[in-house]
Amino acid sequence: MPSVRILVAEDEEAILTAIRATLVRIGYEVVTATSLSVALQRAVEKPPDLAIIDWVLEDGTGLALFQELKRRNPEIMGLLITGHSTSEGARQAEAIGFWDFLVKPFTIGELQSRVRKAVDFIELSRAKKRAEQMAGFYQKVLELVAINDPATLSRQLIALAKAEGQADLVSLMVRSSEDPQRLVIAAADGLPDDLVGQHVSVTEGVAGRVIAQAGSVLIAPDTLEQIRDWPLRYGGEGSALCLPLIVAGQVVGVLNVTRLQTPEPFSQSDLELFEILSRKAAEALARCQVFLRVARWGWLGFLSFARYAEQANPHRIGSAERVSHLTRRLAEGIGLSEGEVTEIALASLARDLGMVRIPVQVLTKPAPLTAEEWALVRKHPLWSIEILDPESKVPGAMRRGIVHHHERFSGSGYPEGLKGEQIPLEARIVSVADTFDALIHPRPYRQAFTRQQAIAELHRLAGEQLDPDLTDLFISRVIAEA
Repeated sequence: MPSVRILVAEDEEAILTAIRATLVRIGYEVVTATSLSVALQRAVEKPPDLAIIDWVLEDGTGLALFQELKRRNPEIMGLLITGHSTSEGARQAEAIGFWDFLVKPFTIGELQSRVRKAVDFIELSRAKKRAEQMAGFYQKVLELVAINDPATLSRQLIALAKAEGQADLVSLMVRSSEDPQRLVIAAADGLPDDLVGQHVSVTEGVAGRVIAQAGSVLIAPDTLEQIRDWPLRYGGEGSALCLPLIVAGQVVGVLNVTRLQTPEPFSQSDLELFEILSRKAAEALARCQVFLRVARWGWLGFLSFARYAEQANPHRIGSAERVSHLTRRLAEGIGLSEGEVTEIALASLARDLGMVRIPVQVLTKPAPLTAEEWALVRKHPLWSIEILDPESKVPGAMRRGIVHHHERFSGSGYPEGLKGEQIPLEARIVSVADTFDALIHPRPYRQAFTRQQAIAELHRLAGEQLDPDLTDLFISRVIAEA
């Protein structure tokens, strides 16, 4: 159904009634007036997207009305109703700024045709504006999620949500690290200062409903009937977006964005836009926690953990550090940001922590593994995640690099059998570096490859096991410059 609001201002009741009936039958929302003063009042109550205005009104002219409507909303479109000839009508409409015109007497078909063309133009303009808005919004989101300090990230998240949502109240609630069954208000704007830091149950209020269903909620006049039994603050007044922050399938927090003074309620398209923010924010907050953990350990401490995990398999000693170095150089070579490079380097460093759960006799076996032994080996990427963070909240880029670094470009890898560019870029980068390092170092079942043999083998594996473009870049830049 069309979503354009139309104002019709015409001093002849019969024509006004006919226009309204025609447009309502098509499905448009229509408001009418016979005078300039009433038309302006209607426009204040419900701002129109399209105005169909007669040249003469009871208390003024269509020109004066349209000029005032344009002053209030420069994007409004207008159709002029005139009794003059076609050429004169066109001249008048263009001079005043109307988009098109109708010459009395006009047919229902002519009215419908003009209105549909105007609506098509309005919808195209909206789509263009929306695309530009989303592009600008997404760029701000990308800048936001590059922050690695959780306190700064929370403050900037609140500020961005308030500005972009034209909101009066914004709050970020996250699960308490001490009690996962409680939420803490981590940051807010528009709430009393003493509420920040307060705890509530994960089952309480709208946030509790959002967590229970792991889905977003739009609170607006046209959705109140669906959520009439919910414990709404402010008695359901205003409009709000309540969005879950989800990491690794778990809801770790809720972002609430509320309008109380802004007359325009949030829409479904607003919800979809802010869901982009909530997804990226959840990933960024989780990444911040990992970076804090690494910062507490220090990079050398993190590396020490990886070295410890290698001790059970003498053939893999030093692999974590070497592959992390190669991974970093390949990631830099394709132009990734410093933050992205660091996450991928961390992923390569931690990729095989899960090997500590595999029996030594399996890791050092000089013969082909049995099906049962292979089943154990295939679990090590997920075990790496569990060891790094028992709650499995390792963020996106790092998680993807660890979990999927044994996927194959042909689709025959593990754990999910992803194929081609279905495999996350982070994992494809780690895989190339890991494969080269494995080739030039001995294994219980083979000798080490020479440098040239390893390069030849990388060429052979490109497109089957490895990303061919990344492999070519690795050979031409990383190996050549080593």
